[in-house]
Amino acid sequence: MSPLDEYDAVVFDCDGVLLDTNGMKIDAFKAVVLAAGFDEQTAERFSAFQSVNFGLSRHVLFDRLLGGEFGSAPGHVTKAQLLGAYGDACRRGYLTADQTEGMADLLSSIGRPLFVVSGSDEAELIEVFERRSLRRHFVCVFGSPTAKFENLQRVRSQLEAAGIRRPRLLFVGDAEADANAAARSGADFVFMARHSTVKDSMTARANAGEFPMVECLTGLTC
Repeated sequence: MSPLDEYDAVVFDCDGVLLDTNGMKIDAFKAVVLAAGFDEQTAERFSAFQSVNFGLSRHVLFDRLLGGEFGSAPGHVTKAQLLGAYGDACRRGYLTADQTEGMADLLSSIGRPLFVVSGSDEAELIEVFERRSLRRHFVCVFGSPTAKFENLQRVRSQLEAAGIRRPRLLFVGDAEADANAAARSGADFVFMARHSTVKDSMTARANAGEFPMVECLTGLTC
């Protein structure tokens, strides 16, 4: 019997959990900010913040950037321009990114409804999953601009509408935002460590008993 059998559905984050894309997105964010005319120091401060805050949507991050939190913003730059350039970079990166270890075998063998809840743009992620033939594994793929907590509630609502009372959810993620959204929504959480950008702090939380930890997806079935 697999430990996953006690859950009514399993929910996955995307970046660093299903696809090895954390590094790609850090590079893309910084490149877009520099190309838009922000100075090097502002770009560095923004990148340092973004790299340890995966799970915050690009909408929130660019609002904070344009609000001057990391340094002065060029007067001609708009949020729409940043979103467009970053979206283009992500689509290119997603199509060539490696799957994480054990992902393909796990998705084919779980035998439970599967969902994606990501901080990535929802329409963009659905397009990428369809082009990579991953969409067929998931009931729904949810992303930004809706917050992760709200998207976990969308998962719960779908299961309840299908007749599952008080569904038990497992959320597999690699970021602080993932763990916090799971706790707020009442879902169980597992931290996947291998590609996390906040491995030390999340490992400390796991060691303190907040949630279990696996190195990669193959650890979910042990």
